[in-house]
Amino acid sequence: MKKLSIFLFLLFSCTSQPAAQTDTFSTQTNEHLYWGLPSIDGQVIIREGYALLHDGNKKIPLWVSYHLTKQDLTGTTGRTDNFRPDPQIPSNNQAKLSDYYKSGYDRGHLAPAGDMKRSRKVMSESFFLSNMCPQEAGLNRGKWRILEEKTRDFTLTKGESWIITGPVFMDIDGDGNKDCLGKIGSGKVWVPTHYYKIIIAKNGDIKAISFLMPNRKPAGDIEDYQVPVDSIEKLTGLDFLNKLPDDIENKIEAHKPSLTGFLSAAILSPILQKEETKQTNSGRIYHGNTKSKIFHSSSCRYYNCKNCTRVFNSREEAINAGYRPCKVCNP
Repeated sequence: MKKLSIFLFLLFSCTSQPAAQTDTFSTQTNEHLYWGLPSIDGQVIIREGYALLHDGNKKIPLWVSYHLTKQDLTGTTGRTDNFRPDPQIPSNNQAKLSDYYKSGYDRGHLAPAGDMKRSRKVMSESFFLSNMCPQEAGLNRGKWRILEEKTRDFTLTKGESWIITGPVFMDIDGDGNKDCLGKIGSGKVWVPTHYYKIIIAKNGDIKAISFLMPNRKPAGDIEDYQVPVDSIEKLTGLDFLNKLPDDIENKIEAHKPSLTGFLSAAILSPILQKEETKQTNSGRIYHGNTKSKIFHSSSCRYYNCKNCTRVFNSREEAINAGYRPCKVCNP
């Protein structure tokens, strides 16, 4: 779809206010907007690590877009955890820390800190609240986190990708109007019903893999939430990949590609490869839980599944089989 829409969310608890003025930027050559601006109906902010469109009425971003490379992911910058309001956004349009306090929702990154390792400045700026939306812990710390990890693995194997993430306000009660799950804090920050993530790669052919997940703890597997890009456009009114010719854009957005390569992608950074060599030489083995797809050191107290064991002789073997390392024993 080539037409940029203005969003009107009419549920009585989520009535829209007048749209914020759009800031003007030179976006034609920005690496994070390689495929175009999905919409300009709000405040566009471009930073070194990402670009976003902020809605000052809802006090959340409608999309966050960024170019991710293998070099970014092998950076060594650690989390700063300095959550704070965005100084580029007028005070009355900002989400505040107090809005999230005891709200029952996580401050859910849209450009995750794990993708912002290129410098301390980029990492720090990922903790602006303009890069976040209220997210249920069951989603943020569960399948959404796994989806972020798989996106990183996929990017490492491809060398680069472009990622666009944002909230969705879906008609969940069937009355024909767009809904939200409420508003939090004195600032009345809108709570999305769903979230989308689009991963774009261009190694010869251009491919776009996209997901739509409810703002709750999702059941099933990640592949159950794969959708074509054009279905996200219909739900949000956004226009992705709009720098492409219409016929190519429409073909890519209507296609739902196989997830085989995406879900099986895994590669070790140089640091992990060095550690892997050391572990392999020591003759260490790892126990994989075939249900959770997590592997552990043989002595980990969190591994207790005797009837669903898969044994690996190295970290690389486990990761290439689609297993994730336990965050407790850090095998």
